[in-house]
Amino acid sequence: MSWEDAGTLKASPSRSKILELLSKHFMTPKEIADISKLHLSQVSRGLKQMERRNMVKCMTPNLTRGRIYSITEKGRQALNVARK
Repeated sequence: MSWEDAGTLKASPSRSKILELLSKHFMTPKEIADISKLHLSQVSRGLKQMERRNMVKCMTPNLTRGRIYSITEKGRQALNVARK
């Protein structure tokens, strides 16, 4: 975990919200959007940004619809630091 990862979460309430949801169970972007009340485009952008930082992982990368995302250990650590 790097401080940049925690800063990435603190800089964006939407990324923090996405990661909080994924810390409970794996979800599709649509499920995240529905539960969090974020726009699907915000969720998709946040997931892509966090995937580049290895904070989330797409478990179904070959699908174009119904992709399932989960939090990584690095994402969990960043979330714990950002919560403080």
